[in-house]
Amino acid sequence: MQKVVERFPGWNEVTIANLHSLFLLFDNQSNGMLGLDDFCAVLESLGDETAMEIRKEKFNAADTDNDGWITYDEFLSLVYNFNPQEKGQLTGLALLCNEVADNIQFVSNLTVGEQLEYGLF
Repeated sequence: MQKVVERFPGWNEVTIANLHSLFLLFDNQSNGMLGLDDFCAVLESLGDETAMEIRKEKFNAADTDNDGWITYDEFLSLVYNFNPQEKGQLTGLALLCNEVADNIQFVSNLTVGEQLEYGLF
């Protein structure tokens, strides 16, 4: 895991683990790859509102062998580089992934009573 985190500065183990879970969840063919529709479903689950044309363009650029599928490694690179960084800081989708992971970690650290207070049940 540490080698993966090193490849994506600004992401931590929680973000990578969350993305891995999303990848597996949307790997509908159970072939270790995502098609464009699967990738778009991941983006929607994260709350990304990027136009379909941009999604297709980015997906096709990440599909290095042009077979219509992206592997987990291609997926991570695609999500991380979806939006250009600004002044060395994550932006867009890469930043959104951090925020989602932070929210998941926050909720998982709450007691059941605290989760009830927040209305999470």
